[in-house]
Amino acid sequence: MVDAILEGWTENSHALTEEYQRLVEENSQYRETNKDLKAKLRDALRQRAVHENHNNPSNKVTLFAKKRKTHRRAAKRKEAAAGDVSAATDAGKRGARPGSPGVASA
Repeated sequence: MVDAILEGWTENSHALTEEYQRLVEENSQYRETNKDLKAKLRDALRQRAVHENHNNPSNKVTLFAKKRKTHRRAAKRKEAAAGDVSAATDAGKRGARPGSPGVASA
């Protein structure tokens, strides 16, 4: 009778050990899946932050203003380097409007 009890206990012990190992493996798989999901979530949050900063109207306005300012400075430098050539080129054109630069007033 004791042998039957010990045999039943051994079988239960093996079954519980197998179940425990299966649960440990399943838990490790969930941990890996959880790590992957966390990494994907971090990437998505980064992309969202970049997208929001890129599409932020206040950033666009300041960026546009900076580009416009740079463009105007470059145009002024180019104009100064050319020595105001526009007056000389407009003077000889047919159909130049009176009062435009380079046209002698009557």
